[in-house]
Amino acid sequence: MKTSKNELVYLILSIIVIAFASFIYIVFGRTNQTTKVDDTQMTQVETSTETTTEDNKDDELINLANERLADYRLTPNDDTKAVAQTAIDAINDVTKKQELQSTLDTLSTEITNQANAETAVLNAEGYQVQSNVDLAQNAINSLTDQTKKTELQARLDVVIANINAYNQSLNPSPVTEQ
Repeated sequence: MKTSKNELVYLILSIIVIAFASFIYIVFGRTNQTTKVDDTQMTQVETSTETTTEDNKDDELINLANERLADYRLTPNDDTKAVAQTAIDAINDVTKKQELQSTLDTLSTEITNQANAETAVLNAEGYQVQSNVDLAQNAINSLTDQTKKTELQARLDVVIANINAYNQSLNPSPVTEQ
């Protein structure tokens, strides 16, 4: 039994369409799962506010906001930040709300600074010139997380040592005879 060229073409096109559909499902299917988790968390916030007394509501909302801030610390991305922000917005106690908002803002700034410092160190490692080292050093100095600061500084120190060794090779010190 021979297969015609048309059947072969249709077979190949079918395989390509199935592969493309699978790719779309994998890429956009994860987005929907994240949204479902966020909706579940929001439902938990709404449910907890309906079933507790007025005094306990704020305590539960504050605890929930603290949990969401902890999630953001562990998984710093836009989704966890948005969930934390939503939990903070639901709090009625203005003082506690401002305190938690300040914590979120500080945490967000530190995460941004860490990403910027990481990028600057990568640039300095890739193109080892003094201007890149200076930019990376300034970015590292802006960090407050000592562990991350130490890690990035150690990487930058290697770059500085490489630049110094290169400069030393260009200008060797004169040898004095005795």
